[in-house]
Amino acid sequence: MKVFVAGATGAIGRRLVPILVRATHQVIAATRTPAKAAAIGAKAPWRVPTFVGRLVIGEAGLVLMEDSRGASKEKAKRELGWKLAWPSWREGFKRGLSDSKNSRGI
Repeated sequence: MKVFVAGATGAIGRRLVPILVRATHQVIAATRTPAKAAAIGAKAPWRVPTFVGRLVIGEAGLVLMEDSRGASKEKAKRELGWKLAWPSWREGFKRGLSDSKNSRGI
């Protein structure tokens, strides 16, 4: 079966994709950043022109896709005393993905 997974590098997607692949499904995995695609061995994401995105997912979807990227966590760090576990999200993503593979046998 051909399966499309939006958010393939997210909390659920990065665990779901290997399960689907092992079950011999053809998986089309979607992610927004080249670094995350590279971490799971996928091709880099396509860049879609804004006007095409607006036609396909509408203005609200476009705002979610474009404006939610790069959000700051400074307030959480300041008010909750939050400390980063890794120096960058890229490093954390690679290590976290690696840790989940090792601990779950994926």
